[in-house]
Amino acid sequence: MQLLAYVVASLSRMFEMIDCCVDGCMLFYDNEYGKNDGTMLECKFCHKPRYYHHNTGESNKKLVPVKAVFYLTIIPRLQRMYALT
Repeated sequence: MQLLAYVVASLSRMFEMIDCCVDGCMLFYDNEYGKNDGTMLECKFCHKPRYYHHNTGESNKKLVPVKAVFYLTIIPRLQRMYALT
């Protein structure tokens, strides 16, 4: 049980959630190569919305992504795997 808790805790630091289109057309992600898709509110291919509105109170609306993917970064995992103990 402790091993499972350790694995889950170590994985939680190594992933990034990225919003994506409902149909999987595109990722809403800003990268270092000049693609600024992270600010878009709808898919540029099928024009479906990125968020749906979730009412959390009387007038408070929270934007919730329709679909998201988990991106597991490889570099920290490899660094941890081959680190000297």
